[in-house]
Amino acid sequence: MKNIKLLLLFILSIAITSCSDDDDSRTFVDSEVKTSLVGTITTNRTMAAPGTTVNFTYTLPQSFSVESTLEVKAVSNVSLNGSAFETVTFITVPAGQTTGVGSITMPGSSDNLHGFDGLANHSTITMTGIALTQPEDGSIADPYVITSEPLVLSAFDLNAPFMTANESTLLLSLDWAGPYASGNDVDLYVINSANANIESSETGDRFEGDFFNNPANENHPDGDYRVVISIWTSVDDTPIPWRLVLTHPDSTVDVYEGTVDPADGSTIPVGLTKTTDSSGNVTYTTYTL
Repeated sequence: MKNIKLLLLFILSIAITSCSDDDDSRTFVDSEVKTSLVGTITTNRTMAAPGTTVNFTYTLPQSFSVESTLEVKAVSNVSLNGSAFETVTFITVPAGQTTGVGSITMPGSSDNLHGFDGLANHSTITMTGIALTQPEDGSIADPYVITSEPLVLSAFDLNAPFMTANESTLLLSLDWAGPYASGNDVDLYVINSANANIESSETGDRFEGDFFNNPANENHPDGDYRVVISIWTSVDDTPIPWRLVLTHPDSTVDVYEGTVDPADGSTIPVGLTKTTDSSGNVTYTTYTL
């Protein structure tokens, strides 16, 4: 009798264990038919530095009757220890809307320097998901998946801290083609409407940078200003390519490129206008001269 009881307990134990294993190993299967959507992402940028903000415009192929959340992902084509750099942003899309703006951080490492020309096809930005906001009863059907054509960006090197948005300050970062050591050395200036020099950067390093209208120590009046790019030394008489990156307080970035000829010594390629509204908010407009 004792042996029979033990046998029954053993069989019961196996049955309980089997049920538990089945529960743990079952995979949830979503049988809902999915509707594939294809959106678009556009930007006026072709290059950006890793770790800086890229603003973009998104467009959905249809609107929804409820608020939705759009997921956008940026992935670098370079990796660290075999893992690609990734950044993700989530954008709230109001009901009935198909287009809007968003921003995402350029993936990658600022430690990877690629020279003035940067690295082509460094990162891709795509839509990777969309979810409709559910009421408490979960009554909204949400069968949508979304993709977009990849937005491909090249990368230029980060000049910290002159590429990170800062209060009411317009950040100026200047890079140019080398060679750098005892070679091409270019300086950066900002002049006012009276042609007086009010800002300068003359470090002798590869980059030059400036905090224009830094609230910590200056308050330039509203008005028009000009950016001067001047050669200190050059290896020969060949024009030197340069890139000027202007980062606004709202993280918007303007990029200008050109050359400065040693025969001329300097160039004044970009103008900027400072404007302060009635609430004290400062904005800048930059333009090609």
